[in-house]
Parts: sequence; C-alpha cells; structure tokens
Amino acid sequence: MKIVTEFRPREGGADIWMRTDTSDPPWMMLRWEEARNKVSGFAGSPSAGSIAKVRPVTFTAREIELNTVGTCAAWCFVQAHGLSIHSPEAPAGRSLNQQVQTWEAFLGATTPRSAGKAQAKAGPAVQDDTIVLEAAALDWLQRQGRIRKRQAEFLPVRTPLLKVGLPVSGFEAMKIQAAAAKIFPVLAPPAGLDIEAARAALAAVARPSSHAVVWYASATGETARDRRQAAAIAPVLAEMIAENPTIARTVDERLELQPLLLERSGLTKAGLKRLGKVTESLPAARLFEEGAAVRGEDALGVNRQRRFTVSGTVSLDVALRHLAALPPDRVPQENADWLIFHDVLAACAIPIENAFEIPVARTLGAAKGDWKSLHATLARAADFPVDRFDRRAMALTTIDAIEAVEDFARSVILPQCLASIVETGEPVPEVSGEHVHAAFVAATKIMTGDAKNVAATALEAARRYASRIPALMAATGFEGGEEIAAAHLADRWARYGTEAFPLLTGEFTAANGLVVRPLPDFDAMRLESERLGHCVGRMYLGKARQGNCHIYSVQSGDGSISHSTIELSRLSGTSAEEELANIVVIQHRARQNRSPSEEAEAACAEFLRMLKDGLLPVNREEVLAWHEYIRQSTPLGQQTARRTSAVSWKSVIGMDWEAADRRANAWTEWRFILGGAYGRGETPEVIYRCPEARNLVASMSPKAAAILIERARAPRAEVAEEAADPAPM
Repeated sequence: MKIVTEFRPREGGADIWMRTDTSDPPWMMLRWEEARNKVSGFAGSPSAGSIAKVRPVTFTAREIELNTVGTCAAWCFVQAHGLSIHSPEAPAGRSLNQQVQTWEAFLGATTPRSAGKAQAKAGPAVQDDTIVLEAAALDWLQRQGRIRKRQAEFLPVRTPLLKVGLPVSGFEAMKIQAAAAKIFPVLAPPAGLDIEAARAALAAVARPSSHAVVWYASATGETARDRRQAAAIAPVLAEMIAENPTIARTVDERLELQPLLLERSGLTKAGLKRLGKVTESLPAARLFEEGAAVRGEDALGVNRQRRFTVSGTVSLDVALRHLAALPPDRVPQENADWLIFHDVLAACAIPIENAFEIPVARTLGAAKGDWKSLHATLARAADFPVDRFDRRAMALTTIDAIEAVEDFARSVILPQCLASIVETGEPVPEVSGEHVHAAFVAATKIMTGDAKNVAATALEAARRYASRIPALMAATGFEGGEEIAAAHLADRWARYGTEAFPLLTGEFTAANGLVVRPLPDFDAMRLESERLGHCVGRMYLGKARQGNCHIYSVQSGDGSISHSTIELSRLSGTSAEEELANIVVIQHRARQNRSPSEEAEAACAEFLRMLKDGLLPVNREEVLAWHEYIRQSTPLGQQTARRTSAVSWKSVIGMDWEAADRRANAWTEWRFILGGAYGRGETPEVIYRCPEARNLVASMSPKAAAILIERARAPRAEVAEEAADPAPM
C-alpha cells in the first residue's frame, strides 16, 4: 500500500490531501497553519461507495516548516488510520543524508504547483506519487523516536501531539467527503441519496452515524416508507434501528418490529410507548475538554479549579439501560423531561455512583417520574435558580460534593481515628490505601446517610462546603505534594482485594441475543476455563490483574453457557479517542481453543465496533488509574508496603493531624457544613456514631478499638450501678 499526496502551498500555510492507492482507500484532508504550528483536518475511513466515517484530527508541534509539514501530515495519516510501514531494500551508493532528504522533499512538495520562495524552501520535487521509505531512512526515523520496529513492520510511535476526535455526524461526513472528492474523485460519496428523508428520520439523533444516514437516505419506494415509519415509532431509537442488522432486516422484511425494540432497549411496552413521544436528541458533546482542568462558577459566583472531572454526557445505550431499571410510568415522554433525565443521569447520578458506590437507581428513584420537580429540588439544594441550573452547573456542584467527601475524610475522619488510637497508647498504623478508602466510605455515609434524595443531600452539602473552602484551608493548613497524590492513588483499590480488577466496560447484548460479559476476577476466569477447557483461568490471571489485557466471555443471555472467550488489548494512547482506536482483539477462542462459531464471531465484532465507535461506556479513568497503581506497586503485593510505609500520615492527610487545635478548628468548619445530628456534636468524636468510622479504627488497630470500647462501657456501667442502688434520702 502506498500513499498518494496532493500538496498545495498557500498564504500562511498549505492544504494537503492524502489517500492510499487502493480501490477503497482511507483518506485525509488537512490544513497547515504556519503561525500556529498546527496541522488539522479530517480523516476518513474506507467507505465502499458509501459515506465514510470521518473523524477530526489535530497535530501540533513546536515548529513546523514547509519542508517538514509533509512529514507531519504523513505521520497524521499513518497514525490515524493505524497503518504499518514496510521497508524495501535501500538502493546502493546513497548516503543516509540523501535518503532522508528524498523522504522530506517528497513529503514537502509532491507536485510542482508551488512557486517562488515556497518552491525553493520545499526542495527538489520528486516525480512520484508514492512515499519512498528506504532502510537507512527508517533507521533515522527510529533514532528520532518517530517509529518502532516489530519484526518486519515499522509502526508509528503515538504521541500526544496528535489528537483524533469522535466521528462527526453522517451529514457532516458527507460534505467533508465531497470536498475531498474534488481532489480525489475515487472518494466521491454515493449519488442519489435522499438526504432530507434521512434528516427527518434522524432528527432526534444528535450525531447520527454515516451508516444510519445512508440507510435512510438510500431507500426508495415502499422500503423508504417502511424505514421512515420504523423511525417514527421511537425517534430517539432511529439510529439504533439502522445500526442493528437484525432490526434493520426486520424492517425491510416487514416483520413485527416491536419485540426486537423491546429486547434491544430493555423497556416494557408501556415504557417504549412513552419514549416514542420524545423527539429531542441527547447532548453528544462533553461538558469539559478532555484532559483539561475543570473550572467554573459555583452558586456564589466563585470561579475556581476542581480536582475531579466528569464527562457530563452518556450514550443512548447507557440511558436506556438505566431507564429499563425504572418503573414504566417513570420513563420520560416529554422532551423537557427527557433532557432533565439525561442531565441528572450524566452529571449527577453516574458520578455519584462512581465516587460513592451509591446505585444510580437510588438517585433517579427520587424523581418518582416527576423529572421537573427533581430538577427544581436539586437546584434549590445547590442554591442555584432553576433556570440557571443547567447540566454544567449540576456537574460542577456534583464535583464539589465529591471533593467535600474527600476533604472530610482527610481533615476529620482520619485525624480523629488516628488521634483516638494515640490516646490509647497503641502505635499508629502504617499508611494504607485500604484505610484511606475506608475513611472515604465513612465520610460518604456521614454526609449522605440514609437520605431518600441522596443527590439533593450531597449537593446541599457541596454548596455549604464551597462557601467554607477558604476557612477550611486556613483552619487545617492543608498541604500538597507528590506523597499525597501517591497515597490517594491507592485509596479506592481495597474493593478489588487480591484477585479482582477494574473492568473496561460492562456487559453488551449483541443483536443475535448473545451477551459479551467481562470477567471481573480470578474465580470468573477459572470458571471460564472449566467451561471451555482452555488456559485463561491459569495463564492469564496475572495479565488481567495488571490491566495488560481485558478478558470477556461470549455467553448465553442468562450466563449459564460460555460460547467463547475474547482477549482485548491493554488500554493505551494519549486521549480517549486514541485509546479506543488502539483496542484490538488479541485472540478469540471457543472450546479447546477452537475457532468460535459464526454467532460468537458476530457478537464479538458488534461489541468491538460499538466499543471503538464510542457507543459503549468505558471505565477509562478507573482503568488508567489502576495501571498507575500497578506500576508503582509492582511486583504486585511486594512493593506496596515499602512504598506506603515511606509515606507519612501527615503527608497523606495534608495537615498536622497530631495538633489538637488543627483538629478542633477543622471540626468547627465541618459542623456548619454537615448540619443535622453530626453538626450538633461539639467534638469530632461524634463521628463514632457511624459504624463505618468505628470499623475503621478497628481495622487500623484492633487493640486500640478494644480499649476504646471498654472506656465507652465504663461510664454506662457506673450509671447503671447508681440506678440500681440509689443513695439514701
């Protein structure tokens, strides 16, 4: 495979078009902006006479010049499309310098269209529309860190300089592809499409896929009418109907559609009927830029940076999964309710579940089907006017709630538990991630309790916390540093024990009814081995535990039968989009390592396609944090103790917890934030009303806990004795 390039210098930069010389080529169109050292544009996947899947790409570097911009463009092309580079034999008698100059000159000016100074800067034109990668030039590129060799292949080294976005909508992709076809006619999108019909069918889908657009736009006659009618049953499901081969075939064959929609969506007939009245698309864009610090105003108008982030958006599949868990009469049937449901789910309920392990259903259940009332309640709790409490404000307040719980654990729970142990004369335990996590659990319980509306309770605490941040900082003298970050790295891993690990995704139900389920721990992997007679439960335990692969089982709907086992590659890349693009199936094996059945292969392919297209929720942050945790504690279970023992509790907590005045000052502020029964306590010892706080002391020092229990019993025994033997009159 070779790359055909069209390069056109212009004022302040250049325009570059590239494609392979194959019959159904991947392609790319880029614009170079010299002043910004930036190359940006779009990459299109092979489309086979259809509309391509198009993704935005951006490449930035410290310095890009006319004679090197071709290298940057080619690098974008090779990386974005995941291509390999093969090395022909180098011609004799040519120096390394000459070969590299040929490579750069070709990429810098493939056609003689440039003129004057630009032509001179580009170097001699090469009358060939293919990239010549000679052996010595490849060696040079390896030394520059641009490629790495794997056997006979040369693979591009991925770099944070390149960002590949999510696919644009099919309608936008068609326009971009038509522009690319002006340079390369082979890329022309199909003619005769009824785009307006597709727009009408997909009006309730924010970013319809290219395939869905073609499916609705290419139909004629009765087929077109049938497809429009199918989309009208539930407009928000229009893309799902087109993307699912079984459902799409059912529509075209005029078979009964409702049973498949019920199965695919998980809704009841009543729920599907209510959802069918919704015509508004779900938001498709993230609230906050990927990798950027989260900033925003709270209810007091203070604009500050947060420590955590949330995406603030969910896919239709995720929304349907949580809707299916609600009673049918609580499924939104109005556009306003549909959008409120999404905002609460994405910006509040899911982040609360991820942080506090409080089920999404508990948060959503507080609505009781009245989504506008829930929204108003949350706005009041966060101290926002209802009309200003949009998805962004909700997400920022939820982040504040998460930070409040973490700060409460650090400034009250842990200091009080440690101080209680010191008072008994017992030694303070070494720093442990399990103890830090347990403190977070206790803080969550104290701040949210058994509230019926856990989200409102959390947001109300977040509002009071935000108003006291400056006073808290002054009271505690919070400190930062690498040790705090290192200790916090381990605070949430206790739940995985020694034989479990974070999952990349949840389970996925394929169109043919098979379910692709992640195997969450060693027991599940061993059971898979017993069922299928292969070695995943013996040879892959350590690899899965360390996050170097992700193991899935293709099973029957009830999970009683395993058909095959999938090994996915490790999550790696420099952005969420690149990580998804890098995921591959390393192996897919059935019983006794035989080839999987056609049904299992189809389920695997559908799962992988949905995953790579960003249509399945990915537990990205948890998996990447687990990678870092494993890296710092490898060999697993051996270095953790050495690392944590070198970290002091003071550095983990961020304040001088041994200073009684610091603890007292912190509690003064937290009494106001907590309110209620805990807020009325004059000393932080009131936290021991919470069983989780008592259990934390017991896990940190069983002897100290026993002493504290005896001390607590003594006064009660004296009172009981006095009551039994009252003093004489």
